[in-house]
Amino acid sequence: MALRIHTYPHNPRVWKALIAAKYNNVKVEVVEVQMGVDNKTPAFLKMNPLGKVPVLETPVGPVFESNAITKYIARMRNDTGLLGGSFYEQALVDQWLDFVTNELETARGMWLYPVLGFFKFSLDAYTAGKNNTLNALRVLNEYLATNTFLVGKSVTVADLAAYTTIVGLFTTLVGEDERKKLPNLVRWFNTVGHQKQVQAVVGDVTFCKTETLAKDHVAAAESKSDAPAAAGAAGAKGKYVPTPEQVAAAAKKKEQQQKEAAEKAAAKAAQAAADAEEAEAAKAAKVKEPNPLDSLPPSTMALDDVKRKFFQSKPFNADYFPATFFKEFDNAGYCVFECKFKYEDDLKNTTQACNLVDGFVNRCEAVRKYAFGVVHLQGNAIAGSDDFSSTSESGLFIFRGDKIIKEMTDVDDFVEFDWVQLDVTNSADQAKIVTHLTGNKIGNYDVFYRKYIK
Repeated sequence: MALRIHTYPHNPRVWKALIAAKYNNVKVEVVEVQMGVDNKTPAFLKMNPLGKVPVLETPVGPVFESNAITKYIARMRNDTGLLGGSFYEQALVDQWLDFVTNELETARGMWLYPVLGFFKFSLDAYTAGKNNTLNALRVLNEYLATNTFLVGKSVTVADLAAYTTIVGLFTTLVGEDERKKLPNLVRWFNTVGHQKQVQAVVGDVTFCKTETLAKDHVAAAESKSDAPAAAGAAGAKGKYVPTPEQVAAAAKKKEQQQKEAAEKAAAKAAQAAADAEEAEAAKAAKVKEPNPLDSLPPSTMALDDVKRKFFQSKPFNADYFPATFFKEFDNAGYCVFECKFKYEDDLKNTTQACNLVDGFVNRCEAVRKYAFGVVHLQGNAIAGSDDFSSTSESGLFIFRGDKIIKEMTDVDDFVEFDWVQLDVTNSADQAKIVTHLTGNKIGNYDVFYRKYIK
C-alpha cells in the first residue's frame, strides 16, 4: 500500500510532508478532501476522530497532525539527514518545530486568517498577531545571521516547517519594508526555496510589496477611534441615542465604504486574474523554450564523465586533473572561469564565512546540469583556535559552451564575485585549475573549507 495523505487542496501544513517525501524519494498519493463532507464520514472519523486534516494512511494505520506526518516520512531514510545527524541536532529539530508551531503559526493565524476570510476581523487580535509574528521572524533572522540552515549544514524538517509557514507571510502580509529588516531570514528563505524538492511542491514564490489588509480592517479601526467620542456624547445619562440625521449619515457612509471596497476588490481580482494568466503563459513559454546549451554541437567531453572520474575515489582522484583532464578537455565545447569573492570583510567570522559558502552552493542547484565547480575558503590558522584570519573566498567553474551560463548569472550571489576566464592550454592556468580543485594552499594561505558543485 502506498502512503496516502488526506487534505484540502494547497494546504501549507501538508507541503512540508510532501517536500520530505521528495527528499526521501517516497511516493505519497494526495487525496483531496471536501471539508464539511468527506471529513465527516465514519471512515474518515475512524482515521482522525477530530475530523481534521491532514491524515496520513500508512500500511500499519493512520497518522494525524502535520509534524508527526512529516517526521514519519522523514524517518523512512536516514541518509538524507532530515531529522538531524546527532542526538543534539535531533533535539534542535524538535526545538524549531515547537517554535514554529507555538510562536509562529499561532500568531500568524491571528494576522493572516481574517485576510483570507477565515475569521472575523478584530483590531486587538490583529495587533497582537502582527506584533508576535514579526517578533518570531526577528528571532529567526538573528539566529540565521550565523547559520545557513536552522539545524546543521543542510535542510531538515525544521527548515521545511518554517519555510512553508512563512510562505503565506511573505506573499500576503510581510511587505518589502519589513523584509528589508530581515535580510538573513530572506536569504535563508531563498536558499530553501531554490531546492529542487521544495520547488517541486511549492513552486516559485512571489513576494508581496505591501501588507494585504482584511476587508473590514479600516472600518474596524475607524469604529474603535470613534468610540471615545460616542461614549462622551452619552454623558452621565447613560446610553447614547443618535438622531435620525446621524443614523442616515452613518448608513450613507457605510454604503459608500461598501461600494468603494467592492470596487477595489473587483479591481484587485481582475488584476490577480491578469497576473495569474500572464504567469501561466510565461510558465508555459518557459517550459516550451529549449535551453540553448542543449542545442550546442556534440562535444568530445562529457561533463558527467569528468565528475565521475574525479570522484571515483574518496575524497577525490587527485591524479585525474593533472594526468588526464587536460588531454580530454574540449576547448570548443567548454570554458573555464576563476572567481573571487569581492567582500572579504564579510568573511572575518569563520562560521559565517562557511555558511556563506554553503548558501552559495545550495543556490547553484540549477547550475549543476551544465557546470562543474568548486568554491573554497583559505586563510591563516589562529593558534589555539578553530578560526582563521585573512580569510578569502574563491573558486573555479567549468561551463558548457564558450561563456558563463545563464543559470550561473541568475544566481543571486553571482554579482558578489569577480570572474576571469582561464586558458586551459596555458600551463600557468592549468596549475590554477588543479590548485582550486585539489590544492591545500592558495598562494600562502591554507584551504580550510571546500565545497563542490557537481
